[in-house]
Amino acid sequence: MTIYLLLIALVSINGLLFIKLCPNKKLFLIFSFLAMGLVMGLRGPKVGEDTKMYINVAESMKHISWSSIISEFPKSTWSVDIYGYHKKMETVYLLFVKTIMSFTAYPQWVLVICAIITCAGFAKFIYNSSLDVFMSTYVFMCGSAFMFAFNGMRQCMAIAIAINSYTYIKDKKMFKAILTILIAFLFHQTAIIYLTLILLSFIKYDRKSIKYVIIAAIAIPFSAPVFRTIISDYYSTYLQINFWGRQINGIILLWIFELVLVVYIIRRANRFTSIHTNPKVLYSLTRLYEEHLDEMQGTGQEFKEVQINEVYLVSSIIILYFGFEVLGFQYTAVQRVAFFFNVFFILFFPIAVQLVQNRTKTIISLMIYGILTAEYFSYAMSDARKYIFFWQG
Repeated sequence: MTIYLLLIALVSINGLLFIKLCPNKKLFLIFSFLAMGLVMGLRGPKVGEDTKMYINVAESMKHISWSSIISEFPKSTWSVDIYGYHKKMETVYLLFVKTIMSFTAYPQWVLVICAIITCAGFAKFIYNSSLDVFMSTYVFMCGSAFMFAFNGMRQCMAIAIAINSYTYIKDKKMFKAILTILIAFLFHQTAIIYLTLILLSFIKYDRKSIKYVIIAAIAIPFSAPVFRTIISDYYSTYLQINFWGRQINGIILLWIFELVLVVYIIRRANRFTSIHTNPKVLYSLTRLYEEHLDEMQGTGQEFKEVQINEVYLVSSIIILYFGFEVLGFQYTAVQRVAFFFNVFFILFFPIAVQLVQNRTKTIISLMIYGILTAEYFSYAMSDARKYIFFWQG
């Protein structure tokens, strides 16, 4: 628990120094994500459910030839169990690990390098796209992404790469967006789901179109038979059995808060646009920012305009997240898919805070930080996150 207390304190101090006192977003992100990367990369094999497995994968690369790995593209065998079952991972990821292990005998370096890539990817995403880098960093650290990287290391690294396609999508650079997603796909095939962001970006958002996104999200929990027909046999098993137990417990309160906030933000955005306007034009919420401009002066936060289309796009991603989360109660492995959309709370919460009315801004901010802090410590207190450094055993 000590390491988690120190980490949240360090990020908070960084925020005070580099956001409030001496504004410098880059330095804040560098120092904050460096600290998180060190905690990720220096963890012991018992910290996180799958960390030991990733250590074993790295060890196995010492004994598997390059040609053996390449010959099984796109998924290659890294181990065969006593029953003759071939344990496989994406070929490119195994080649990546093989490359690292060619320079060192210590598999811990795989965890360190994956942590660096993951933290760098998310830091870049926040720097390019967030209205509030401190809140976004806090969401990453406390809102499950950071803790998930202890378990789903490879998937989290793929998300850190693929999520940067969002910047290209906003700028209408679709080739670069697709290329970024495909690179992430080579490390974890589920990253291909980010192609849905491109589809969402082409929607001509208005009061009617957002309803279709909501209908799609409602349909997701009933769509398992359809998904089975369009995905590979390897992943179709994820929609046939439960791999672990799952309970709602306190998460329902978090969901209610998030859903209410999504509905409020969409209704708030609707007041500043009309279904009869040209959807190709991006309308800035200038009036809202005029309300908040006095509050923002002197805080060191860079002034940015929120665009109506981006509000709708990020809200649509969050709405789809809830659809996959509900399906995840039928088939728990779908949680891994939902997580690709969950990370967009990194952008959504800062947008929400900017768009709420002045009289409720502080209350909403405190609620977000309070909920995130509680979530952070609930993960930190779990047995699977009991922290030890790798040299401690």
